[in-house]
Amino acid sequence: MIVYHPAFDFYHGAFRMLLLLHRMKRESIEVEALRIWDFYFVFPSEVKNLSFPNEFAALRRVFKEKPNPYEDVVNPLRIFDRMRTFQLAALRYLSAHGFIDTAALQANRVKRTTKPIPDALLDRMDDLPTSQDNVVKLIVSPFVDLQLLGKKGLKDRSGLIEHRYDVA
Repeated sequence: MIVYHPAFDFYHGAFRMLLLLHRMKRESIEVEALRIWDFYFVFPSEVKNLSFPNEFAALRRVFKEKPNPYEDVVNPLRIFDRMRTFQLAALRYLSAHGFIDTAALQANRVKRTTKPIPDALLDRMDDLPTSQDNVVKLIVSPFVDLQLLGKKGLKDRSGLIEHRYDVA
């Protein structure tokens, strides 16, 4: 039996990463931070497990409403780890096609280039399901400016990547 999931499709991953970079409007972002946001984009129901800072209590309420038991991920750490290969392949693909800077990627940062996104992709980016659109709203909020490293950083708040040994 063949089972498809967009989390393990690097072309879909390239689309997701490009969409997140397009909406973030940041100069650059750490590869690990983008991977975390991509995980939440694919599994929006998992945002409820994210530790929100107190100043983002209003955003937290959006994701606490009506949990759907069919959307729960049994082992988020394992899924996140499995996604790594596909996410990194997607980033290399975007780099090879000139959408992200290769030198920045080699330094574990993702920086969008000036290459325009094709109109067909932009149209698809505007047509998101509500749950994914809510994750994008979270990402474009000041929440995205949290540090990646250290106590109360994005790695700590998500619990998806080890953070205890970070130098922050």
